[in-house]
Amino acid sequence: MDEVASISDISQWQSIVTLVVFVLSNLVVLLPFHIPIFIYRPFAYKFLDGLAAFRFIPPRQRASPEADDRKLFMRLRFPVNLTTGPLIGVLFLLSINVIGRTEVHDGTIGANNISPIDIIAFALTIGYIGSSIDCAGFIRFLTIKVLRRYGGAGHRLFISVYMVFFLIGCFLGNDIVIQMGMLFLIYLNQAISNLQHPRAWIHTQFALANIASTILVSSSTTNVVLAQAFQIGFAEYTANLIIPVTATVILLRPFLLYIAFAHEGLIPISVKLRELPKEEDRPKEPVDAQSRPTRVLTNAIGGSGPGPNDDSPGAAALYALMNPYLDKTSAFLGITIMASTLIVLLALTAANLSNFPVYWVTLLAAFLMACWDAAFGWVHRRETRMIARKGTQITAAGSAQPSRSEYGAQTSVQRPIVDEERGVSQGLDDTRSDSEPGAATPCRTLQSLLLDMQQWLRETFPTVTGVVSLLPFQLIPFAFPIFILVQSLAATGWITLFAHWWDSWVAKTGTVGSIAAMGFLSVILSNFTGTNIGATVLLARVLQVWADLHEASGTAISDRTYWGTVYTLAIGVNYGAFSLTFGASLAGLGWREDLKRRGIYVRRMEFVRVNLPIIAFTMIVSCAILVGEVYIMRDDAPYSPRS
Repeated sequence: MDEVASISDISQWQSIVTLVVFVLSNLVVLLPFHIPIFIYRPFAYKFLDGLAAFRFIPPRQRASPEADDRKLFMRLRFPVNLTTGPLIGVLFLLSINVIGRTEVHDGTIGANNISPIDIIAFALTIGYIGSSIDCAGFIRFLTIKVLRRYGGAGHRLFISVYMVFFLIGCFLGNDIVIQMGMLFLIYLNQAISNLQHPRAWIHTQFALANIASTILVSSSTTNVVLAQAFQIGFAEYTANLIIPVTATVILLRPFLLYIAFAHEGLIPISVKLRELPKEEDRPKEPVDAQSRPTRVLTNAIGGSGPGPNDDSPGAAALYALMNPYLDKTSAFLGITIMASTLIVLLALTAANLSNFPVYWVTLLAAFLMACWDAAFGWVHRRETRMIARKGTQITAAGSAQPSRSEYGAQTSVQRPIVDEERGVSQGLDDTRSDSEPGAATPCRTLQSLLLDMQQWLRETFPTVTGVVSLLPFQLIPFAFPIFILVQSLAATGWITLFAHWWDSWVAKTGTVGSIAAMGFLSVILSNFTGTNIGATVLLARVLQVWADLHEASGTAISDRTYWGTVYTLAIGVNYGAFSLTFGASLAGLGWREDLKRRGIYVRRMEFVRVNLPIIAFTMIVSCAILVGEVYIMRDDAPYSPRS
């Protein structure tokens, strides 16, 4: 293992600056803001006119001279958030020579059994397969099947949804369940007429997705980090965590149902589904959701149901909701590829090939899934383009007057594209006035060519483009700088200091104190160190250095204490995603924004108030069971480092 700096280095100014930059870089994840940048207006106009002259962009609309003279400077807003904050921190440390090539290399290529490139590639490739299953309509189809089977009793429906989320989360991971489950619950909220507020359902889904993702290494990015850092095999990891997690899920269900969400308006005893028109008036074939306009699918579900011959957007939305489309071949193929991938990963572990890069397996699986999606889109390109054109006509008919879009912007003339979230056709403001008689044909620009190419790709390959737009690419500019910043802390002596503090605590409290403290720290730091990924990297390095200190001094850590601490860290960083802040996980940030776009607002204080009892209950139960497990399964023999 690479050497880290000693505690004496902390007194140097470089160490202080590194710690301050690390803290500030993580705070902007919780509290993003914008920096105003003022640009001299005539200079900006000259620059834009130059781009327009070379036909990169269309000519700008000329404002009145009075408007131009009103403000001499124009203001741009530069975002400082999770994608830019940590990167700015790394660039600042590089500019003042606090860190160098070694820290950048170790934070990108990898060191100490942690390979950021492998981790990010794994997350993107496994995410593609799961999102492709969703785009096949499997979740929409499953939603209505569950509702129609268990919709008569609210508690039975809640328990059924609860178990489905847990089982899917175990195999597909938390990001996929959060995306799919969020859509599932939005459809459920729209389909049930007597549900007052979806709070109980959405918070249960979010918590359960993160709990379920603790069991398999492939289910969460944090699990991959831990498995690499401590060289834990996939099967070994699951064997040590399946009992605490499963017991927590079993005990959490009555806690949510009868204590946390006992109000009748949150989980009705009986639910009432919205009614479709008579069977003879229903569309003969369900329409592919990937080719339907998003505005039609989300427009005015509430209120009275459509009439028998109603062609309004609200009727189309209810038809699409209650009569879902399912591409059985694509869904079956996607589930088969996902299951095969997990089986191969477990087999590699059983064959003692834990050092084999896991993304090699998932990359091949994602490539096969992408080839199928592209081929399916090309073969059916005429159908999807026709449906997109029809959907645009419905959208235009339903929005003749300017209205507020899903994103809060004013909509006017609609241009058919495919929604980035599901690969479906959606209206986009068109600045061209082709409908006006005598309007001049606008010149072609590089921008318009790229937009047309994007539209063609979305209509020809709706699944591929839709799935790609769902992948967590924001993980790239966020995760690499976080890894580099943690390496910077190690290089300046902070990790060594933290390891000494941790060793002092464990020496006084033993195994139980170690598990309790790590459970508390992992949850808290998930909220304040750049999501649970940052907390995982930081605490994993502390534990690695802690083991090195004992090895150098000739003293031993008991096997029971060491592995109890490691597996508590695994529980805490997964559970910590549903604790105090949305920024405790990347999925939490996306979950909040997706709900907001669909008219469900979760405020910060509500998030804290609802999740505090849940995180307290789950952590106490899981840690208590883990204590019993390590005392039964492990002994006080010295911990032996793995090569």
